[in-house]
Amino acid sequence: MEQFETLDMIRKKLSCLPSREIGKLKDMAEDYMAFRQKTDAFLKACFGEVCTIQCYRNDLSACCSKDGIITFLQT
Repeated sequence: MEQFETLDMIRKKLSCLPSREIGKLKDMAEDYMAFRQKTDAFLKACFGEVCTIQCYRNDLSACCSKDGIITFLQT
């Protein structure tokens, strides 16, 4: 629930910002978003056939998220 509340708070704040400020934020996040795209491509290429809806049904979903894969590879 805490994550949902945080996301809701952020959405409300962003909806009040002028478009030029939104543009600045997007520019600042550009490198991070490129990293996320690369991570997504890696996830699909290396784990796509393993990580399926079954992971979520079997309570293994943490292993099949971008963040889960990153954590797994860093340990």
